[in-house]
Amino acid sequence: MSKPGRFLSRWSRLKLAPVAETGAEAEQQVPAATVPPTAAAAVEGGSPAGVDQVAEPAALPDIASLALDSDFTAFLKDEVSEGLRRQALKKLFNDPHFNVMDGLDIYIDDYSVSTPIPPELLAKLRS
Repeated sequence: MSKPGRFLSRWSRLKLAPVAETGAEAEQQVPAATVPPTAAAAVEGGSPAGVDQVAEPAALPDIASLALDSDFTAFLKDEVSEGLRRQALKKLFNDPHFNVMDGLDIYIDDYSVSTPIPPELLAKLRS
């Protein structure tokens, strides 16, 4: 029978071997399909890769003309810049439709203002 130290070292080596092989293979083989075409074009075109180049879609309506019944889905696409998306959502949620408090909300009341106890109840409590 072999010594326990040799068995454990052999077991550990065999266990870690497939992980090391797959990691080395993944680093060597990067398929060209995983690189986004815009990033490849930016590198080939000579423009800096770290610059955000988000094109604003021309079909978007003016934010000032938006109303509650307008279609806001165009502003939620990935091609739209974060600032423009936030402006559109701000316009949407500034509508009075979204400024209605829920009547079932138990925290809606102002509990800091107490109503005075009627004198009849005070007399009853004292006796």
